[in-house]
Amino acid sequence: MRSRATGALIAPGASVQFTAFTPPAVFGEVPEAADYDLIYHLDIPVATPQWNLKPIPYLVDEARYGERLFDRVAYLMELDGNWVFTSFDRHAASLSQIGVPTLGTFPAAVQRRIDNLNVASNVAGIVTGQGIETGNIEFWGGNYQNTNAASIPGASDTSL
Repeated sequence: MRSRATGALIAPGASVQFTAFTPPAVFGEVPEAADYDLIYHLDIPVATPQWNLKPIPYLVDEARYGERLFDRVAYLMELDGNWVFTSFDRHAASLSQIGVPTLGTFPAAVQRRIDNLNVASNVAGIVTGQGIETGNIEFWGGNYQNTNAASIPGASDTSL
């Protein structure tokens, strides 16, 4: 048998101790989250991470083990007990394109409409629902610029 992480041969009968990842409690707040495999998990850093120079310190990075088929993407962000969850039909063909974009890993900006959007949140004022048709995603690997290059309806060329 070979190691999933390194590809090295594992001796028959070998064992190792490890601590399994425990998903944050917020996952239990969002029933739909159970429908997805966790591909990336990233704690928001306190310091400026310089991800264009250093690797992103994911706590979970399943994409490093190779591609897998997927037809939807979900993001869950929690900050100080407030959270928002979104899921939608995939906007990229590769797992490496759904993580945090950086100039070194996926430099192209993602700016496009998304289809079949679901939104859940515990924050008042956020529009929630299922099958929302008016969504868009903007995800940048470098300096953010406010140009609406893809002509996304409702996006602004003047607001950051």
